[in-house]
Amino acid sequence: MPLRHHVYFLLYPTPAAADCAAALWNRTRHRLATQKSVPMPPERLHTTLMPLGCFEDRVPDTVLNLALAAGGAVDDEPFELVFNVIRSRGGGPLGTVELAGHGPELCLVDSLHGQGRHEVLCRWPLRQRQQVFSGWEPDVPTNPRGN
Repeated sequence: MPLRHHVYFLLYPTPAAADCAAALWNRTRHRLATQKSVPMPPERLHTTLMPLGCFEDRVPDTVLNLALAAGGAVDDEPFELVFNVIRSRGGGPLGTVELAGHGPELCLVDSLHGQGRHEVLCRWPLRQRQQVFSGWEPDVPTNPRGN
């Protein structure tokens, strides 16, 4: 049987977001009792950004080269990704919890269908270019006239 390759760009969650997703699954798994549902292993938990296709036996060089060029052209900063509805792979809603995490890097992945593993083909870090002012309070001079 030929090996199927599902290729896509994805973001892995932060550890805190992965923990939140696991807790949500544990709280709602009773609703999935009729489905053959098991949690995805933490190292495979992800958000798919863009599927690039499914290929038999191997990923064509043209697809791989174009994907590598596209990923290398991304020049973005880390961002916050927030979900307010989480669904199982079967499509059933699991809950309406806020699940947030930052995307520290963009990944190109080859998911080997039926083998339960992802091969990360390339990673591109998202780099902070501007100063973050979270928690920053400006030093405001006092008015010498008192008004």
